[in-house]
Amino acid sequence: MLTLSTVMALAKVCAGFGLILFGVYKKWGLWRAILLGATTTGLLFGMNPLEIGLSLFRTAHEPKFLSICGIVACILLLSSVQEFTGQGQRLVTCLGPYMRSPRLRLIFFPALIGLLPMPGGAIFSCPMVRDMAKDSNMPDEGKALINYWFRHIWEIAWPLYPGYILACTLADIPITLLWRYTCPIVLFNLVVGIACYLRTPVMIMTETEQTETRPPLGAVLLEGLPILTAIIGMPFYYLLFSRMGLNPAMEMNFILALLTAVAVATVQTRLPLGKIPALLFSPGVFRMVLVIYTIYCFKDIVIAAHVVDSIAGATASLTALLCLFVLLPLVSGLLTGLMAGFVGTSFPLLMGLLWQMGFGDDRLVWVLLALIAGNLGQMLSPIHVCFIVTAEFFKISLPRFWRRTVVPAFIQFVLAGCYVAFLHFVVRAKL
Repeated sequence: MLTLSTVMALAKVCAGFGLILFGVYKKWGLWRAILLGATTTGLLFGMNPLEIGLSLFRTAHEPKFLSICGIVACILLLSSVQEFTGQGQRLVTCLGPYMRSPRLRLIFFPALIGLLPMPGGAIFSCPMVRDMAKDSNMPDEGKALINYWFRHIWEIAWPLYPGYILACTLADIPITLLWRYTCPIVLFNLVVGIACYLRTPVMIMTETEQTETRPPLGAVLLEGLPILTAIIGMPFYYLLFSRMGLNPAMEMNFILALLTAVAVATVQTRLPLGKIPALLFSPGVFRMVLVIYTIYCFKDIVIAAHVVDSIAGATASLTALLCLFVLLPLVSGLLTGLMAGFVGTSFPLLMGLLWQMGFGDDRLVWVLLALIAGNLGQMLSPIHVCFIVTAEFFKISLPRFWRRTVVPAFIQFVLAGCYVAFLHFVVRAKL
């Protein structure tokens, strides 16, 4: 059963999130709202102002924070180059005749970019979804929902995501084995997304056959070369550095791949090099860096204040353990908005409890349960980077955007939960 201290800890977490939502509602600026919620959460969990200040200072020098800033800046730069030169629109125009279904047109790019495990990658596909839907009367909110949802259909089953690799490592489960059991969840994500966001009342575009003449495939590949470079570049640089005996951070491979993609786009479009600084140091990029900084401040304060440990509660029964395997990843996902965040903060504790209670040999289904609960949390997190950048790009209300995400996310969680129960009670899936 839940203890009083656990309930109090949950109340403190709710207070921190409540301040964030209040700040957003009052239009104080997203980064200010998140910073207020982060500092308040730290104070409520016993951190003093000096400790909070030191945490904020350390975040500014954290390699992960600096690398994600580099990744997002490169994404925005590539997006700006393609938008400024019209290359993004030309790619959409070339691909259009190859996709006879308007629904396929809309989900293709978010799903494609979703294979690239870069933080904030949803900003990459935002202009593509916008351009694909330009001839429809679909509202910006519908475009944002499609972009956000289909960008994340792979994450819970794609071995290139750092959080996925971390889960396999912490649970001591081979990646190939976990991948085999998480793949069906991608199908649930796809079906729920189509059912909730691409129904007839939402999808205004008609299903008529396209009559445009298909351009040569070579022209399509040429216009899409920067995006292909970004996607293929990451494993290319990883293999290159491995051959050289080097082991740089995974984020460095992303940054190099994106910079190569920017170089390809610049050469292809003959963009003057003098335009690059103006596109890179735009107010939008600076604002996004501030938002990312406050997100990481929140994450680091959550870790420093031992928030996850505070809500661990009692674990004397199987029911309590079941609740923890849902509650801890869910709350961690809400707090961090990252798969690596909820895995890194909750899995060490959960795996220790699992072995302590003698369920280590059955950990496969427990890990699946924790993953789908954490995925629900991160999809509903108001500080999820993709959630924020998508809302910023389409200029839509964050509270309304969030409300439209809740029901599909819970439906997906229930379907995935039934699948995990089937594996446990019928298939008897074990390592």
